[in-house]
Amino acid sequence: MSRAAATAVTSVSLDGVGHYVAMEAPDELAKAVLQFVGDVDAGR
Repeated sequence: MSRAAATAVTSVSLDGVGHYVAMEAPDELAKAVLQFVGDVDAGR
């Protein structure tokens, strides 16, 4: 659905994590955010 409005969409799914991502999986969240920021910096 989101790709109907934008073409450059990033989605991350963390298995076993609910609504409190930062509390339930802080390391996985940090890794995903750093990957996203790195991709944006690289122009991807």
